[in-house]
Amino acid sequence: MANWASQHQTGLVANDSIIRMNIDSLIRADNDTTLPDYRTRNYYKARKPFIWISRTDIYPQLTDTLLTILEGVRQYGFAPQRFMTDRVRNDLAHLDSLQFDDKDYQLDKVLEYNLTKGFLRFITGERFGYMNPEYIFNRLDRDDKYPNKVVFRRVFDIPVEHPDSAFFEKAFNLTGTDETLSFVEECRPKSDLLKALTARLDSTNDKASRSRLMANMERCRWRLLDQPENHEKRVVVNIPAFRVWAFDRDTAFSMKIACGAKRTKTPLLTSKINRMEMNPLWIIPRSIIEKEVIAHVDDSAYFARNHYFIRNKQTGDTIPPQELTRSILMNPNYMIAQERGAGNSLGRIIFRFDNAFAVYLHDTNSPGVFRRDNRAVSHGCVRLERPLDMAEFLLNEKNPKTIEKIYYSTHVNLKDKERIDKSKMLSSLPLSPSVPVFITYYTLFPDENSSLQTYPDIYGYDSVISRYLTNYE
Repeated sequence: MANWASQHQTGLVANDSIIRMNIDSLIRADNDTTLPDYRTRNYYKARKPFIWISRTDIYPQLTDTLLTILEGVRQYGFAPQRFMTDRVRNDLAHLDSLQFDDKDYQLDKVLEYNLTKGFLRFITGERFGYMNPEYIFNRLDRDDKYPNKVVFRRVFDIPVEHPDSAFFEKAFNLTGTDETLSFVEECRPKSDLLKALTARLDSTNDKASRSRLMANMERCRWRLLDQPENHEKRVVVNIPAFRVWAFDRDTAFSMKIACGAKRTKTPLLTSKINRMEMNPLWIIPRSIIEKEVIAHVDDSAYFARNHYFIRNKQTGDTIPPQELTRSILMNPNYMIAQERGAGNSLGRIIFRFDNAFAVYLHDTNSPGVFRRDNRAVSHGCVRLERPLDMAEFLLNEKNPKTIEKIYYSTHVNLKDKERIDKSKMLSSLPLSPSVPVFITYYTLFPDENSSLQTYPDIYGYDSVISRYLTNYE
């Protein structure tokens, strides 16, 4: 191969136009649709410098090393031919067999184009993941509030890095140089969970198990702008596990959760818990009013049974249930709320954090839900099995008096006002510092003892990921 390289260098510039013309024909025939494919076509359409065939002093040795790296995608369950390796190796072998006078510009253009295409697919996938979760997951569920147009519910709101023009410019500048291999290492994900999952894949033959492994491996490639491991103290919810973990330095505990039903999925997000509120008032979201409450507009007993009241936001006047009409319920100037205290759907304590969905971690008035295996039952919020344990965990200083007040405030009978000790009552308690919270979705995930556990794909997200990974299988 080295002999071919020294021969290949001669006459390259003179025949540049022939190779360009041949690459143009490849571009016209290329209908592949991944982002690296678009970037490859655009690079050569813009008549940018050749990457591989113009750097023949290092081309044979580097190319062989890179092909070995690309063929290593087998460990991910991918097919190397999706990264053009079989075509490139065959063409290199053919070129190496040619005599100097047998110049083959058809092979030149195929090598140049396919090497770039395969390598760009690889480094983009390694650096950012082989699919775009923000784009894909936020185009799954139609929002039925807009029956006459296509609008999707946002279910993925985790800030992630995406490949941009700067990344591709760097890739094109470094690819084919002596910095190529260091750039490859820079792009590789460093996730310990990814390493553990990859190690399992080789010994897993069951198709469903392999698909689950590969879906969770892909999640590990996404470059989140913030990671749980960045924080000594954090709260991590894993939806498929129906559990939440609380970590603080070397300690950890977990508890059961209930989360959003499949039609009202709990969104995946990151935020910071900045406040806990005792005896919260539940202001019923418009979506629930329109889907559920309005059906009971003529049933005043329903409102009494659920401790709902209706109030004019502008005047503050309360409307008796007997006077309700559909127009009042649909009017945004009126709100429906549930009384504080026992029987409130939010329970006796809620943990608030900024997010675009009005979802939170909170207590529940239906603790029986935690006896169920499938706890995907809520409108999107996360219900906690032991909310007072979470409250104590979130406190920066475990002041016994504060803990006592939280307990008292969440157990006192609010209707027996004469017996309430106001000196022990808390309504709201800010958290300083705030505590990061991560709502995630892994169907293979380590427990507090670092043992990998398998969980059901309750929202079908594994299937979505697997469908897009077939581009590389």
